[in-house]
Amino acid sequence: MIEVAGLDHEYDGRRVLSGIEFSVAPGEIVAVMGSSGGGKTTLLKCISGLITPTKGSVKVDGMNVEKDGEQARQRMGMVFQSAALFDFLSVADNILFGPRRLKRRSVTEEQTLLTDTLKAVELDPSISKQMPSELSGGMRKRVGLARAIASQPKVLLYDEPTTGLDPITTYAIDVLIRKMKDETGITSLLVSHDVNSVLRTSDRIAFLDAGKMVFLGPPADFLKADQPNIQELVRKSQAQSL
Repeated sequence: MIEVAGLDHEYDGRRVLSGIEFSVAPGEIVAVMGSSGGGKTTLLKCISGLITPTKGSVKVDGMNVEKDGEQARQRMGMVFQSAALFDFLSVADNILFGPRRLKRRSVTEEQTLLTDTLKAVELDPSISKQMPSELSGGMRKRVGLARAIASQPKVLLYDEPTTGLDPITTYAIDVLIRKMKDETGITSLLVSHDVNSVLRTSDRIAFLDAGKMVFLGPPADFLKADQPNIQELVRKSQAQSL
């Protein structure tokens, strides 16, 4: 579903990604982790089409993201770190923003889509008239996910979906991410720094260090990986005291 081949990217002559090669199978959740400045956010931007890689290619559902940008983007939904809701639009208008660009629907059809999408992310449809400023952080994250799935994409891209959330809300979002995969079969790529969240949600984990992919495998193997940066990350995530 997602194919990344020979991907390099440079900023001002500085190589941020080097020789990235991997794929995400239909219905799979792959989490991308990495050391600070390792290139994980840049990789997500290349896959989403927000930036063009210096070298290599990205395909989503067979579509080249660079050459067939519009068609490729229609197959993807993006869940941003800050939810990135339009603060001047209601919950309903935020969720329907994408679908309205793609297809004209009747009022009844829009209401059905809105209700079904809110229920899918476990929100009461009664919040549809509220503004983003009236929502809690966890609710904004859920609305952001609802907006991403409303256009019925084949791929979901998550950028730090649990950043800034308390542990209970983080767990609830993790459950929701897994639910999206289990109930719809949607393919997901998730960028995160939260080891525990990634272990709960992902089928495989990729780890970037200095722009290179130094690990790609199941969570059980990630915990036993011999790369020092991975060992440090895992150790700190499991620490009970200083």
